[in-house]
Amino acid sequence: MRGRFKIKFFEFKRSESNQKSVKNFSGLERMYQAWKSMIQSMFELTKAIYSVTICKVLTFFIKHSICIAMTVNEHTNRQSLKIKRCTSRIAVPVASVVVLTLLFGFSISSINGVQVAAEETVAVYGDPLEVFNQLMEKQTKTQLMIQPTSALPTKTAEISKLKTNIDLEKSHDKPTSVYQEAVGLFVDGNFVGSVENDVDLKLMLGDLLKNNAPESYISIGFSEDIEIKTDIFPASSVMSVNKIREKLTGVSPKQMGYTVVENDTWESLAEKFGTTSNELKALNPDVPSPLESGSHLSVIVKKAMLNIFVLKGEAYEQDLKFETEILQDESKYNTYSQILTEGKNGRAAYEDNVIYINGKEAKRFHVSTKMLEEPVTQIVMKGTKIPPDGSVPGESSGTLIWPLPTVRTISSNFGSRWDTHHSGIDIANGKAHGETIVAADAGTVEFARSDNSGYGLYVIINHGNGRKTLYGHTSELLVESGEKVIKGQPIALVGNTGNSYGSHLHFEVIENGIKVDPLDYVQP
Repeated sequence: MRGRFKIKFFEFKRSESNQKSVKNFSGLERMYQAWKSMIQSMFELTKAIYSVTICKVLTFFIKHSICIAMTVNEHTNRQSLKIKRCTSRIAVPVASVVVLTLLFGFSISSINGVQVAAEETVAVYGDPLEVFNQLMEKQTKTQLMIQPTSALPTKTAEISKLKTNIDLEKSHDKPTSVYQEAVGLFVDGNFVGSVENDVDLKLMLGDLLKNNAPESYISIGFSEDIEIKTDIFPASSVMSVNKIREKLTGVSPKQMGYTVVENDTWESLAEKFGTTSNELKALNPDVPSPLESGSHLSVIVKKAMLNIFVLKGEAYEQDLKFETEILQDESKYNTYSQILTEGKNGRAAYEDNVIYINGKEAKRFHVSTKMLEEPVTQIVMKGTKIPPDGSVPGESSGTLIWPLPTVRTISSNFGSRWDTHHSGIDIANGKAHGETIVAADAGTVEFARSDNSGYGLYVIINHGNGRKTLYGHTSELLVESGEKVIKGQPIALVGNTGNSYGSHLHFEVIENGIKVDPLDYVQP
C-alpha cells in the first residue's frame, strides 16, 4: 500500500529436514533486523549531506543484507560459505557508513517521531525508502530504483520476490506525498501546523504572552501543553508563522452543556454566553419557559485553541461586619428590644492569588489576612415573654387598633398646624358626635377626667411597655382612673369639650414620654 512501508520476513515451513537451518536462521534474523534499523536511520543522514555516494552505499547494503536472509535454508556448509562471501562484500560499505556516522555525530534515534527497533519497521508519514528518494530528488533529478536481490529457492517453500520501485516523477505530481524537514507545533497533543524556522515560532509564542501580560504578575503561560518538534512532515502542513498565529488565537464555537440555576433567565444566559435569547431558545426547543432550576441546556461557547493564563497577587482592604449578640429578658414581652452596646465594623487587609484565563478571573486563592481594626460586637437585649392578645384586662398585646371603629376619616394630621405643633391626629366626619371610642390596646387607665390642658374630658391608658395612648375632647367617660381594660373595650364617647371646634376624637401615641405619629402604629 502506498504511503506505508513494512518489511515482512519470509515464512518457512518447518520440517525435520530443515530444523537445523531454521535454528541457524534466528541469529541472522536478529542481525538483519539490526542492520535494517540502522539503514532507516541513515536516511536522515543522507538527507542532511545530500550524498549520492552514501545513497549508492545504502542501496548496495540493502541488496546484500537481504541476500543474507534469503540463503538461510541452504545446507549448513554452503550457508557458511555464502555468509562469508556476502560479509566480505559488504565489509567496505559497512565500514564507510560507520565512519560517516561518527564524523557527522549521527545517533540512531527515530524516523518521523517513531523509535526504530527490530520489531518496528512502519514509519508514521510514509515509506522510508520513498521519503529517502524524495529528499534526494532535488539533487539527483533522476529515478532511483531499489530492488533487493531475489531469494534463492528452497525445498520447503516458494519465496516471493521483493521489489520496490519508487517513481519520483509520480510522487512529484502529488504534493501531499512530499515530505520535508520542518518544525511542528502541537497543542495538547493535536497537530496545528509546521513552519520552516523554530526561532520565528518561539518568538511568536513569546509575543503572545508578552502582549497579554499585565503590569505585574507572578507567572504567565499557556493553559494547554505546547510541544515544538523538529521532524519530517508533509510539505502541505508547512505554513507561515502568521498563519499559525491566526489558528491559535482564532475562536471557534463549541457546543457545551449547562445546568440552569436559580434566577437564571433566557436573557441573562444569552448575555452570559454572548448570544441572543431567541438563538438560545432555538438551540433548546424542548426546554419550557420560564427556565426552571436544574434544567439542562445546550449553549454555544466561543473557545480559542490556545488560552493564556496569568497568576497575579492582589492586595486589598475590606470592612469586617460586626457581629450581634442577643441577650434575653424573660420578664419582657418579645416585642421589647433595646441596644445595650452599639456595633462597629472593623477593617482588614487581604492578599489573594488569582488565576485569570484570557483576562477573566477563573479561580481565587486566599493567602493571608491582616487585621487593621477589630470590629465591635453589638449587644441587644430582647424580651422573650409572649404578649397576650389584649383580651386580658391590663395586659398589653403590644399592638394598637384603630380607636374609633365607626369613623375612619382623619381631619387633621400629626405635625405642624397653624404655626404650632399638633401632637396627635383628629378623627371626624361631621357625624362623629356620640360615637364610641375604644381602647387601642389592653392596659391600665392612668387618667380619666378634665383639667386645664385643653383636652377637655380625656383618657390616658398606660399599656405597661413604655407606651401610652391619649383620647381627648370626649363628651362622656366610660372608665375610671386605675381601671384595667382590654383591647377594644369602650372607654368614652366622641365630644367637643376643651379647646375644640367641632366634635372629633384627638388621638395620641406616647412612646417613653415622647409623642409620636399615631399613623406609624394604626391605619384607618
